[in-house]
Amino acid sequence: RYPDCGDVGLIIEIVDPASRAYEREVRCGLYATGGIPCVWLLDPERHILIVLTDPTPDGYATVREFGEEAEVPIVL
Repeated sequence: RYPDCGDVGLIIEIVDPASRAYEREVRCGLYATGGIPCVWLLDPERHILIVLTDPTPDGYATVREFGEEAEVPIVL
Protein backbone atom coordinates (compact mmCIF):
# COMPACT_ATOMS: atom_id res chain seq x y z
CA ARG A 1 0.00 0.00 0.00
CA TYR A 2 1.01 3.61 -0.37
CA PRO A 3 1.88 5.53 2.80
CA ASP A 4 -0.63 8.02 4.14
CA CYS A 5 -0.72 10.64 6.92
CA GLY A 6 -1.12 7.94 9.57
CA ASP A 7 2.35 6.66 8.68
CA VAL A 8 4.05 10.01 9.37
CA GLY A 9 5.16 11.01 12.87
CA LEU A 10 7.25 14.09 12.11
CA ILE A 11 7.73 16.46 9.20
CA ILE A 12 10.81 18.70 9.11
CA GLU A 13 10.93 21.56 6.62
CA ILE A 14 13.37 24.38 5.94
CA VAL A 15 11.34 27.53 5.41
CA ASP A 16 12.02 29.79 2.45
CA PRO A 17 11.50 33.40 3.59
CA ALA A 18 9.43 34.06 0.45
CA SER A 19 6.94 31.32 1.40
CA ARG A 20 6.93 31.61 5.20
CA ALA A 21 3.24 32.58 5.43
CA TYR A 22 2.22 29.83 3.03
CA GLU A 23 4.10 27.22 5.07
CA ARG A 24 2.48 28.25 8.35
CA GLU A 25 -1.05 28.93 7.14
CA VAL A 26 -1.65 26.53 4.27
CA ARG A 27 0.77 23.64 4.33
CA CYS A 28 0.79 23.19 8.12
CA GLY A 29 -3.00 23.42 8.10
CA LEU A 30 -3.09 20.48 5.71
CA TYR A 31 -0.67 18.54 7.90
CA ALA A 32 -2.84 19.18 10.98
CA THR A 33 -6.00 18.16 9.15
CA GLY A 34 -4.24 14.95 8.16
CA GLY A 35 -3.41 14.27 11.81
CA ILE A 36 0.37 14.49 11.53
CA PRO A 37 1.41 14.83 15.19
CA CYS A 38 4.46 17.08 14.88
CA VAL A 39 5.95 19.54 12.38
CA TRP A 40 9.28 21.30 12.69
CA LEU A 41 9.83 24.43 10.59
CA LEU A 42 13.44 25.55 10.50
CA ASP A 43 13.67 29.25 9.65
CA PRO A 44 17.34 29.93 8.86
CA GLU A 45 16.78 33.63 8.21
CA ARG A 46 15.31 34.21 11.68
CA HIS A 47 17.51 31.55 13.35
CA ILE A 48 14.58 29.77 14.97
CA LEU A 49 12.91 26.40 14.97
CA ILE A 50 9.11 26.44 15.11
CA VAL A 51 7.59 23.28 16.58
CA LEU A 52 3.91 22.61 15.95
CA THR A 53 2.13 19.84 17.88
CA ASP A 54 -1.37 18.76 18.90
CA PRO A 55 -3.13 18.74 15.50
CA THR A 56 -6.79 19.76 15.27
CA PRO A 57 -9.06 20.25 12.25
CA ASP A 58 -8.33 24.00 12.56
CA GLY A 59 -4.51 23.75 12.73
CA TYR A 60 -2.00 22.98 15.44
CA ALA A 61 -3.05 23.76 19.00
CA THR A 62 0.51 24.15 20.27
CA VAL A 63 3.13 26.29 18.52
CA ARG A 64 6.50 26.89 20.16
CA GLU A 65 9.57 28.77 18.90
CA PHE A 66 13.12 27.88 19.86
CA GLY A 67 16.21 30.03 19.35
CA GLU A 68 19.68 28.88 18.34
CA GLU A 69 20.83 27.87 21.82
CA ALA A 70 17.57 26.30 22.99
CA GLU A 71 17.15 22.65 23.82
CA VAL A 72 14.29 21.22 21.80
CA PRO A 73 12.31 18.35 23.32
CA ILE A 74 11.70 15.45 20.97
CA VAL A 75 7.91 15.02 20.79
CA LEU A 76 6.46 12.24 18.67
